[in-house]
Amino acid sequence: MDAASAIRTALWEQVDGIASLVGLLEFAYIALLVGLGTSGAGPLSLDRLIARGWRRRAAERMLAVAPSRA
Repeated sequence: MDAASAIRTALWEQVDGIASLVGLLEFAYIALLVGLGTSGAGPLSLDRLIARGWRRRAAERMLAVAPSRA
């Protein structure tokens, strides 16, 4: 909401149409926030990398603890 209020209060005089509105850096912040909020960060997110590491370590522990069936 800070980007929207910045556009409305400080930059509104610079906006004379949709093209100038879309050209503002604050509008890009709003668009990125909406994109992240609706679809998430995906495979590049930090939480996915952490979860992958935890799963890998858990699988290694399971293999180390499991008795071999030779």
